[in-house]
Amino acid sequence: MPLPPEHLQTILDLESRHDQLLDLLADLEKRVARVLAECQSARPAASLGSSPQSPTEDNRPARAAA
Repeated sequence: MPLPPEHLQTILDLESRHDQLLDLLADLEKRVARVLAECQSARPAASLGSSPQSPTEDNRPARAAA
């Protein structure tokens, strides 16, 4: 039994929207990859496997014993 014309149009609209969403997803994946690469190049130590500084640590030098 053939589908009514409005059903066919709905299917075509959904297919078109699906294609648009796939394109948007591909663009988003490229943007995420670019931002990730920028972050990794800005923090070369992090890309070498050293652990990031924990929030409880600070950058003050150790005090010398008196």
